[in-house]
Amino acid sequence: MPHSSAPQPQRPREVTWALWLLIAQGALGVFNLALWPYSRATAVVSLVLLGGLIFGLARRRNWVRMAYLVVFILLAVLSLPELWLEWGLWGGTSLLLGLTQGLGLVLQLAALVLVFRPKSGDWFRHRERRT
Repeated sequence: MPHSSAPQPQRPREVTWALWLLIAQGALGVFNLALWPYSRATAVVSLVLLGGLIFGLARRRNWVRMAYLVVFILLAVLSLPELWLEWGLWGGTSLLLGLTQGLGLVLQLAALVLVFRPKSGDWFRHRERRT
């Protein structure tokens, strides 16, 4: 297959940082799984999906970036009541679980912001097309 011999632009620092933040989120997910094994199936599925997200972003797939935005918004909205309860604001179940899940949400939000920065957007949108 012929393709352009022009040098590909290097991955922006923002994307690299986003990938590391998502890897940290995965490590935090493993930590949560070790402490609270009651939802293993959900945690394993989440970690597999997170791995796919990291792989897709690293492979410069713009559609993965868009899917990440939609899924993040949906899951963040759905998880906020649970976090509210777990932070102990209404006699919550576990302050540590609430804090680690809140930290995970912050890591994911930071990664999302980074992949939508202008340099990142240019990098994702101008992926070389193979003919």
